[in-house]
Amino acid sequence: MKKIKTTLLLIMIAVAVQAQDENQNNFDPFKNREFLMDALHIFTMLIAIYIITTFILNMVKAGLDSRLRSRLIDRQAPENIVMQLLKPEKKEGGNTILQWVCTLASIGIGLTLVGFFKPFGLHSVAIMAFSIAAGLLSYYWFSKKRDNI
Repeated sequence: MKKIKTTLLLIMIAVAVQAQDENQNNFDPFKNREFLMDALHIFTMLIAIYIITTFILNMVKAGLDSRLRSRLIDRQAPENIVMQLLKPEKKEGGNTILQWVCTLASIGIGLTLVGFFKPFGLHSVAIMAFSIAAGLLSYYWFSKKRDNI
């Protein structure tokens, strides 16, 4: 929940800073390339920070898990406790990948449709909302079908 609040706060600050432009009446975010480049830079920096911190956290977690396991084995802990800790975590990588593929493909299709139906406006937001919803619905459908097999 804190991540969502922080991300929304950063987005709102970025928009508020851009709103201080003197030419505020003629502001169109789709025509103003400077705004788009600023938004792109902010987005890529957030993604880069997320990837780097996730990598560091996974490395620290792996190191601490290894140290804990070796100490338990050195102290001759009961076998059932050691087996529970040595058991690999269950990961659903296939479902996560499927979800990302469906979502990103639907975003790409939505952006393509928005590009065809100019001028940009409220209907562009509706197209994107429906395309993302269709992507998540397709993920749900594919995952249910995958579970039944």
